[in-house]
Amino acid sequence: MWHGSSTANPTQLKVSFVSFAGWRPFWGQYWILDVGEDYEYALVGTADRKYGWILAREPELPTEALERLFTQLADQGYDPA
Repeated sequence: MWHGSSTANPTQLKVSFVSFAGWRPFWGQYWILDVGEDYEYALVGTADRKYGWILAREPELPTEALERLFTQLADQGYDPA
């Protein structure tokens, strides 16, 4: 469930994937690091740079796009491994 983003910083959002009878005790904050020109992918990470994800509309992205996204993760302090 998407909770919303800050109007001061729209690249941050708060998400909960767990619900107990409508109560959501666990929330995670995520940063949107990059989005494809046609929204074909989103690069998302946690503020502590412990986790980063490449989310894509298709099962596979072109190799050059993946290499660029992994480089972006590394440049921002994430471990692409």
